[in-house]
Amino acid sequence: AKNDAIARRLMGISSLMAGRYEEARVHFDASIISFENLGTGGRYVLNIAACYNYISDTFRKQGRMDEALHNVEKAIDICAKHNIMRGSSIFNTNAGIIAFEIDQIDLAKQYFEQALKNFETVDTLWRRSEAEGYLGIIMIRTGQEVMGKNYLEAAKMHAEIIGNPETLKLVQGLEKYI
Repeated sequence: AKNDAIARRLMGISSLMAGRYEEARVHFDASIISFENLGTGGRYVLNIAACYNYISDTFRKQGRMDEALHNVEKAIDICAKHNIMRGSSIFNTNAGIIAFEIDQIDLAKQYFEQALKNFETVDTLWRRSEAEGYLGIIMIRTGQEVMGKNYLEAAKMHAEIIGNPETLKLVQGLEKYI
């Protein structure tokens, strides 16, 4: 049963990457059900939350931002309810980006700040530079120049440490929002 749940999630990721969003959601929903059937006592909670995050991605890629935000918020709520920090930082970053894209700047700021709090408690830099970069833009836009520039510098530094070309490009491209 566990292997089935994992296989369905991997099929969902494959469909997502191929741009087959409806199909991806079918796989992620099936994965969620399989993981829930294994028990919701905590062992598989992060897997369930991750599926909601992927479902959010499918909606975001289709420009269906309300549904994207709703699903990533499910992932965040699951993590909060079970006190899971590891995925929460990434899910909050994703929620912040969605909120930013639909001009809900105050909400975006809250998500990015929560993501950064979570990044402090988990030992990962993965996606941290995105949260810092967007938060930097928001700070600069709201007149907090110094803090905003500090966040942008931190974003560049963390992006360089990770060395992911996509992340570096994203962080460098954020300055167009200022």
